[in-house]
Formats: sequence, C-alpha cells, structure tokens
Amino acid sequence: MKKLIILRGIPGSGKTTHARELMQYYIKENKTVTHFEADMFFTKPDGTYDWKPSLIGVAHKWCQDKVRNALNTNDVVIVANTSLTRAEVDTYVEIGKAAGADIAIQRLTGNYQNVHKVPDETLQKMKEKLQDYPGEIIV
Repeated sequence: MKKLIILRGIPGSGKTTHARELMQYYIKENKTVTHFEADMFFTKPDGTYDWKPSLIGVAHKWCQDKVRNALNTNDVVIVANTSLTRAEVDTYVEIGKAAGADIAIQRLTGNYQNVHKVPDETLQKMKEKLQDYPGEIIV
C-alpha cells in the first residue's frame, strides 16, 4: 500500500532532517521513496535559496502537485511543510486519500537553528498559530 507521511512544525523543528532519516529507512526497506517541501520551489539549481513571499501560494500548489504525482509512482511520499493549520494538513490528507494511501501525520517539536533564519518573533507567532491535528504523532 502507498504511504503518505506528512511532517509539520515550525521552522527549525527538524522536519527536513527527519524526512531525510525516513527516506534512508525506507530505502533500506527496498521501498521507492521521495520527499517534497514547498521550500524546494524556492531553491535554485545551484542550491541557493531565493524566497519570494509573493510566490508562496504558487510554491504550495507546486508541492501539492509533486506529492499527488509522486503517489502514483512511489511506495512512500514524505511532505514536510510548516502546515500550521488543520486546513493546511487537510489538503495533503485529501491528496493521500484520493491516491488510496495510508496516511501518517507527525508534528516535529525540535528546537534547532532554522536554516532560513526566520526571526524569533515570527517563530513565536507561528507557534501560537500551530493547531493540533487529530491523530498526529508528536516527534
């Protein structure tokens, strides 16, 4: 059965690192696996990050399309975005359901240096906005 793993949490909570660890686990299990983040949309081929706030909606649509398509060809698809609200998580849950995937939701709670240097005051606002999601596992 296909599996969709939704990782969520504020910047610096460990989403990307956990996604990479999960990928290695599933590769060792001989599963086809891939992972996407909306941030990937803003990463240039040379690896530089060029975030443009005006394109955040386009980036999330891009990520959703990548996840939807990957569920057709991979055993496991991991998506790692902040997904602060239930509605943001629901979007991926619906994509997973449409693909007939088993869905797991994990909230990352680590406190690491965020790679995009999001200011502390913004992180605090994001923490306050973060909603619980029924059935999620806290990591």
